[in-house]
Amino acid sequence: SNLNCLDATPNIIHEYLKCLDNQNKLRCVITQNIDGLHKRAGLTNVLELHGTIYKNHCIKCGKEYEASYVFSNHDIPVCSCGGIIRPDVVLYGESLTEDYDEAIKVVSSCETLIVAGSSLTVNPAASLVSLFNGKNLIILNDNETPYDRCATLVIHDDLKNIFKNLTFNIFHLDFIYINLFPSSVATTLKMFSVVPSIALIYT
Repeated sequence: SNLNCLDATPNIIHEYLKCLDNQNKLRCVITQNIDGLHKRAGLTNVLELHGTIYKNHCIKCGKEYEASYVFSNHDIPVCSCGGIIRPDVVLYGESLTEDYDEAIKVVSSCETLIVAGSSLTVNPAASLVSLFNGKNLIILNDNETPYDRCATLVIHDDLKNIFKNLTFNIFHLDFIYINLFPSSVATTLKMFSVVPSIALIYT
């Protein structure tokens, strides 16, 4: 039941990323979240390092099950063969999904990397950022991170607040959000309008 986030819905952050995706500016989203909200928002290329609750399988026969079936059970969900059904998520001590290998390729080759909502003190997010060789590293987080000094732009604020103002300005790229770092945010908005290869780590 602790994994059940079926009632969660995409928010303003997912909506903004979808706008970038629609304009072919977002190469992919790399996430440690298991809630599947990026895909539910319609994003086309999402790398889920820890898997997702929307995929479930029997550990005995491999039969796949919908998340609604798994979480509607009040007890441990069991397959018709008698095997236990588990979500395709990475539990403590398990290896990351195959998406991690792809994430390494993306981060090491993208032009702009946006890290949103991560302290960058825990792997795999921290290790991925160390592989970035592009031009623009943008860190959006409510607190400082060990990579702030390496970044092109750092904004310390609540993510929803940041993306709310970016969304407001997405079609008015010369507007400045004065509550943050004005010139830097304006530069970032313009960057979003022209950069063809953006990868985003959203934790």
